[in-house]
Amino acid sequence: MKVASALFVIVQGISAIALAPAVPRAARPQLRLRMSAGSDDAVELMAANEDGRRVAVSGLQPKQQASEQYVGVPPPGQYDSAPPSFVQRARAPFMGFTLLATAAIAAWQSNKAYKLRQEGLLVDFGATMIFHLGDEQEMTTAIKDFRAQLGPGKYRGQMFQSFLVALANDVPVGVNAITNTKMVMSLMRIQDSATAQVLEAAAKELQKQPSVLGKLTFVAERAMPMASSMAKLRTLFPNWSLDTVTALQRAMLENLYRDLCEKLPDGTTADGETLQVLGLSEAEATRLMQEVQEKKAADAAVAIAEQEERERAEQLQRAMEAASALSSNDSNDSPASDGGAGDDAPVTGADGTHEYECTKCGYTLFPASGRESKFFGAGFSCPQCGAGKDEFVDNGPV
Repeated sequence: MKVASALFVIVQGISAIALAPAVPRAARPQLRLRMSAGSDDAVELMAANEDGRRVAVSGLQPKQQASEQYVGVPPPGQYDSAPPSFVQRARAPFMGFTLLATAAIAAWQSNKAYKLRQEGLLVDFGATMIFHLGDEQEMTTAIKDFRAQLGPGKYRGQMFQSFLVALANDVPVGVNAITNTKMVMSLMRIQDSATAQVLEAAAKELQKQPSVLGKLTFVAERAMPMASSMAKLRTLFPNWSLDTVTALQRAMLENLYRDLCEKLPDGTTADGETLQVLGLSEAEATRLMQEVQEKKAADAAVAIAEQEERERAEQLQRAMEAASALSSNDSNDSPASDGGAGDDAPVTGADGTHEYECTKCGYTLFPASGRESKFFGAGFSCPQCGAGKDEFVDNGPV
C-alpha cells in the first residue's frame, strides 16, 4: 500500500510539473517526498523554492500523523543521461543502409540467376530444334514447350536467333538447311521486320567465326531474302570487304551445285525447284554441269594413265626378275669356252645393258649385258602380243 501510494503521488507530481510552463533550471523548485510512518501511512509530495518557501503539489493526508521523513526528488532533467554518441546516432541509419544493401544484393543475385536460366533455356531450344530438324510435329512441340518454360515476356525473336546460330554452327549448307529454315519461320510466325533485327543480332554473335557467319548469310539470303537485305548481312563481316564476301558467297553456291551434279546422271541438271531454292539460273546450272563433266573426263584420263604406268612398271619388274633368273642358270650350267665364236657366243651390247621395246604393245625387255643372245635371240617373240624380234627397237643403254 505504501509503495503504491508513493508511486501514485510521484506520477501526479511529475505530470503537473511537465504541464507547467518552462522556467530556467535555477528557478525550478526542489521536489521532496515526505512519508509518515505510523498506524496510518501518509505520503505527500512537496516543492520548495531556493528561498525555502514550501509549496505543496500533491499528497495523501493521514488521519493521524506520526514521525515524518523527507526524501529529496531531483527536478526533471537534472540527471538526464549524456547526449548520444556518434556510433549511437549512426546506428539506425547504418542498420537501414545494411538492410537496403542486403535487399539489393539479393535482388541482383536473383536477377542474375534468372538471366542465366533464361539463357540456358534459349541455348537448349536451339539444340532441340536442330535435333528435330525436318520433323514439323516435333519442332512445333518444342516451340510450345520452351515458350511456356521461358514465361512472360517477348522471347520469340530470341528463340529464333538461338535456332539460327545453332543452324549455322551444326548444319551443313544445302537445300535442306534453306527449306527447314523457311519451315521454322512459318511455325514461329516471324515477320520480316522482326526477322531483320534477329538476323543482325545473330550475325553480330557470330562475327568472331567468319566461316559460320558466311553459312548463315548464304542460308538467310535464300530463306528470307527481304530480311537479309534489310539486315545488310554482307556488311557485318569485321575483316572482309564487300567484294570478298560476294566472291566467297558465289564460290559457296557453285561448289554446292557441283557437289549436287556429282550425284546426278551425266548430261542432266537439277530440277527447277532446287534451282529456285538455290537462286541459280538454268544457264548457270548448265555451265556448272559441263564443268563437272569435263572434270570427270580429265580425272578419268589421269586415272587411266596412272594405271598404265603402274602396269608398265610391273611388267618391267617381272622382265628384270626373269632375266636375272635365266642369267644365273646359264652361268651355272654352261661349259668352259675356249673363246671361239659360235651360235651361242654372247652378244654384248654397247655401253652395257640395253632396253628393247616392242613397237606393237610397248612391252620392254632388259637382257643382261653380254647375254642378249640368250634372252633376245633370233627366234624371240613378244610375250605380250606375239610380235617378232624385228618389231623391237633398241632404246639404248639403260
